[in-house]
Amino acid sequence: MAANRAMINPESTELPAFTFRFEDAEGNPIDPTNIATDVTVIVEINDDNDWEYFDALYIGLGYVPWAGGRDAATFGATSLEYTYSLEGKSGEILLHIVAYNHNRARMDQIVTLNFQPPETPVIAERFAPTGVWIYSLTKDSPIEFYGLKETAGSKLASKELHLDELNGAPVEGNIFVQIAWDAPATSTDIVGYNIYRSDDGGLTYKKVAFRTGDYGFDHGIGIEPGKEYFYKVRSVYSDGSESGDSNVVRMVPLDIFKVKLVSPANRATNVSRRPIFRWIPTDKEDPTKAPVLGGGLIDENDIYYGYYLWIYDTTQSDGQHIVPDDEFYTFGPSEVSVQFLDPSYDWYYFVMGDWYYYFFDGLEAYKTYEWGLDYAYAIYYGDDEDGDGFEDWISLAVTIDWGYGIDRWVNEPDYYNRFTTGEGY
Repeated sequence: MAANRAMINPESTELPAFTFRFEDAEGNPIDPTNIATDVTVIVEINDDNDWEYFDALYIGLGYVPWAGGRDAATFGATSLEYTYSLEGKSGEILLHIVAYNHNRARMDQIVTLNFQPPETPVIAERFAPTGVWIYSLTKDSPIEFYGLKETAGSKLASKELHLDELNGAPVEGNIFVQIAWDAPATSTDIVGYNIYRSDDGGLTYKKVAFRTGDYGFDHGIGIEPGKEYFYKVRSVYSDGSESGDSNVVRMVPLDIFKVKLVSPANRATNVSRRPIFRWIPTDKEDPTKAPVLGGGLIDENDIYYGYYLWIYDTTQSDGQHIVPDDEFYTFGPSEVSVQFLDPSYDWYYFVMGDWYYYFFDGLEAYKTYEWGLDYAYAIYYGDDEDGDGFEDWISLAVTIDWGYGIDRWVNEPDYYNRFTTGEGY
């Protein structure tokens, strides 16, 4: 048992005290040293007052669980139940019960479970997964908290990914990687899948996750933008053996970028009532340089940049927003220039909770507005090397997203420009 020191320096008596029970499907007690059936693990807090120190509880069989990978979890509750199948388990396996208090002090209690399954049938043939697919998200602020929720099928477009429970990620991490695959048509005796990653060009691989479903994710530790990674997946069988490799997917996470709002400049006056809005993507640290998102491994002109422009009326008490009907885009990090009421787009304004077609011939004279981007992202679609009709990998970098779902979380703009119109066009 180990506890990380918290700011309030808790004594051992202040840590949660747990009891454990192991039961079969009928609720009968099971000896954890001789488990011959499916087993339900029941973890409870001994003292009713201990919940004051208790925030999160994870359990993991055969590994140390965390927020991004666990068999079960509970938050702010006093008990947890989870049933483990006997299938595919044999011999002594360590059950980790990891608890956190509100100051993130951590306790890992370990219980040895000894599984005694019936004799494993001989597996005649093993089948590898196919259609491995990678989705990478890089954002310009720490991810901090996440947990993945599967939607329909393993092949998900970037906007079809969803997050359910927001619970944990690497400190200061800003890269999220999902791996999905197609299960073999013959799945008898398959108990899960091992995910492997290589960062040396595919020469050596290390296992980064085991999952029972047809998707998983890499927690992001050790992953850097603009670097090359390779992923593969193997089926795991009930006797502990693996299949051969799936298809191997090469993936490059994009680096982040910033957006410089060029004109109208902040605090500009006598601005045209049909102003030309100009902005440009820049390097994340040097606004005078163009961003390089692919680390030299991707043709930068093949990266799609998408933006959505908003104009804010600063004098409306309820807020009036003026927007085009579609996003602006470039291939490669180019400056964007668009004149207000450009006829290539329909323009609308939002006021008092409703949308209206903007039928005026320009902005109001002598009025103060703010403008900026409500989302800005870059995306690259990899090749379809395995020929299954889907890109093998997608890399996305998001610098702004005010809740449009391109980023998995809200990603606030760095700033807006305020300007005041004049009389003329």
